[in-house]
Amino acid sequence: MKYNVARVAQCDSTSCASANYTMVANALNLPVGLRDILRVTHGTLGQAQFWNYLLDKGAKIKCISKNDYRSWAAGGADEWSKKTPEWVYRFFAERSNDKLRSTTALFRKIFKNKNFDFTHRAPSADDLQKLFDDGYALEVMGDGWLMYGDKPKEQLLHRVFITDIDKNVVFFHDPASDGESNHRAKMSDIMAALSVDGAEVVGYKIKDKI
Repeated sequence: MKYNVARVAQCDSTSCASANYTMVANALNLPVGLRDILRVTHGTLGQAQFWNYLLDKGAKIKCISKNDYRSWAAGGADEWSKKTPEWVYRFFAERSNDKLRSTTALFRKIFKNKNFDFTHRAPSADDLQKLFDDGYALEVMGDGWLMYGDKPKEQLLHRVFITDIDKNVVFFHDPASDGESNHRAKMSDIMAALSVDGAEVVGYKIKDKI
């Protein structure tokens, strides 16, 4: 595996994202644990908090997302909600401890950082491969059932950390409490998972770290 980081499992029903971020940080050789990242995210979905944390450490972040975070930064969460499927907005809002207000301020800061590269569109297999080949540690957010080739039971987004890509096969650590280490998935299943509303691919790199 390209990234020999240990799988980090969530400690409760709300810490899945933070467990995934912990694996990203470990892949960048940052010596942190889940408790450290929970202090960054405050136990929420917390991607803006985590991105801000890494950007402050000099990381480069590339995000290709179906979520229009630029409109969120410009007009706030209410403006973003007008351009977002209701269930995706609800997914984010239910995982925030202040109705997304602090996230708006952070997105405005993040979009001013030259090391943050954002593209608003559906991610592709080429995006995943290119970012991986360019040395970015990757996480994806998409449908957790489709990643495993299963039929979705409900509309729900899930994050996993990519440990390796070998042609049409993707290996990932699943931070769910019953998740797998280095699960072997078809690229086609990952692309199906990334076809849903709210999906995104995020790459992270710290110079001289990986």
